[in-house]
Amino acid sequence: MRFRCTVCGTVFEKSYMATCSSCGPWGVLEVEQTLRLPEDTGDGMERFLPLLPIDPSWPRPNLRVGNTPLVAARRLAAALGLRGLWLKDEGRNPSGSIRDRASWLAGAHSRMRTVATSSSRGDSGASSAVCCASMGSLAVLFVPRETSRARLAQMLVHGARVLRVQGGPTDAQHLCDQAIRELRWYNCNTGTNPMLVEGLKTCGIEIAEVQAVDWLSVPVSDGAVIAGIWKGLKEAYRLRLIDRLPRLLGVQTHRDTTVYEEWRNDGDSGPARAPRVDPQRSEGGVPRDWRRAVRAIAESGGRMVLVSDDDILTAMTLTARLGGVYPDKHAASAVAGLSKLRPGGTAIALITGGGWRDADSAVAAGAQPIDVPNRIESVLEAMELSNWGI
Repeated sequence: MRFRCTVCGTVFEKSYMATCSSCGPWGVLEVEQTLRLPEDTGDGMERFLPLLPIDPSWPRPNLRVGNTPLVAARRLAAALGLRGLWLKDEGRNPSGSIRDRASWLAGAHSRMRTVATSSSRGDSGASSAVCCASMGSLAVLFVPRETSRARLAQMLVHGARVLRVQGGPTDAQHLCDQAIRELRWYNCNTGTNPMLVEGLKTCGIEIAEVQAVDWLSVPVSDGAVIAGIWKGLKEAYRLRLIDRLPRLLGVQTHRDTTVYEEWRNDGDSGPARAPRVDPQRSEGGVPRDWRRAVRAIAESGGRMVLVSDDDILTAMTLTARLGGVYPDKHAASAVAGLSKLRPGGTAIALITGGGWRDADSAVAAGAQPIDVPNRIESVLEAMELSNWGI
C-alpha cells in the first residue's frame, strides 16, 4: 500500500501525514494498493476486506454496515421521465448515513485508540459517535452552533463529547484540525484522512455488482462521498465486475455552490489551493475534497446542477410517496437533481441518509394531519374534503 498526492502526484510509501508535504493542506492523499475481488461470503463491509487498507486481524466495529438495498422506484422513474430508477438506500446503516462506511473503516484503522475526532454538523459526527461506541473508544466531536437537535441527540446518546464551537463549520473544522495535531487524536475527517474514502468506495462497488445504469446522482457536500463512489466504480470496472461506467450527476444547493463553481470553471488544474469560496454561498464550510469531486464528475463525462430548497422539499415528498424511501433533506437533493436535469435513460439516486433524523424538513415538505371528532361521519367528511381518491 502507498499514498499518492491527488495534485502533484508525489508517492509516499508510508504516510502518517494528513496531506502532501509538498502541496500542504490542499494536497489530499489517495490510497493505492493491489486490487482483489470482494469475498463471496460475509456481510456488509466484511466482504470488502480484500479491497480495504486494513489487516483482517485488527478489531473492527461490531456493526452491520453496508449491503444496503437498491430499491426499484418505477413510479418515481415515470414521474422523472426515466426508463428506470433505483434508490440506493444508505439510510439503512446503523447511524442512518453513508458515512458509517468511512467510520467503520476508521474504527478498524484507529486500532482502538482512545479518542477519535470529527468536525461535522451532522452525518459524520453522528456516525463517528456510533462506531466509537461499538469499539469502546471516545468520540470528541467539534460542531458549529447551528447543528440540529436531532444530530446532537444522536451524538450525545452514543457517549460522544460534543464541543459546540462559536462560529460556523469552518471554525469548527479549524479547531478540530488543531486538536488532531496537538493532542494526536485519531483523525476521522474524510478530507484529511485518506483511509476514510476507502470505506466510502465500497458503496460504489456494491452498486456495480448489482445494476449498470446511465446516470448516478450524488449529493456533493464536501466532495468525499462522490470521490469515494467514483473510486469504487473504477475499481469495480478494473476487476471486471461492471462493463461500463455511469455518468455522475453531482448536485449542490444554491446555498452551497463551491464545488459547482469549480466544476463550471474547470478548477481541477494547477497547483494545490483552497477552492474559490463565495461566503454567501458556502453554507457547509470549505470542502476539503473539492478537487477529487470535480475530477470524478469530469472523468465520468458527467454534469453538475444546482437545486433550490423548494426543489429538495418536493423531492423528499416524491421519493417517499413514489419510491417508498424516506430521505433526509441533503439526500433528497439526488432526486431533485435528476428532476432538474431530466437526463432520460436509467439512473440511480444515492440516498445518503435517512429522513427520520430530519423531521422538521419532512413536516415542511409533507401534508398536515387532519383533526377530526370521534365519529364515523367525520372520517367521511375528511375523505371528501381531502380528495383521497379511495
